[in-house]
Amino acid sequence: MSKIFLVTYDLGAPETRQNYVELGNAIKSMFSKWARPAKSVWLIQSDDGAGEVRDAIKSHLDSNDKLLVVSLGGAWGTFNISKEVTDWMRKNI
Repeated sequence: MSKIFLVTYDLGAPETRQNYVELGNAIKSMFSKWARPAKSVWLIQSDDGAGEVRDAIKSHLDSNDKLLVVSLGGAWGTFNISKEVTDWMRKNI
């Protein structure tokens, strides 16, 4: 059964814009359903558990990067998040 996960990360120094672009492209290729409400925050849909999602993304990280994966469900609220993302959230969460 598909679940929605909030994925957020912080890339450690030396970080570059290209590192963020490459990680974003990797997430897009690994998960067919996703939304990106903020620079380092993703909402993804997966049949896997949080540990498997973490491990898939972790394979693209360095040892000094940080990653958090949380399963979502139920109520949510936003401020200044695009209509495209909130529409995605209404449909999928």
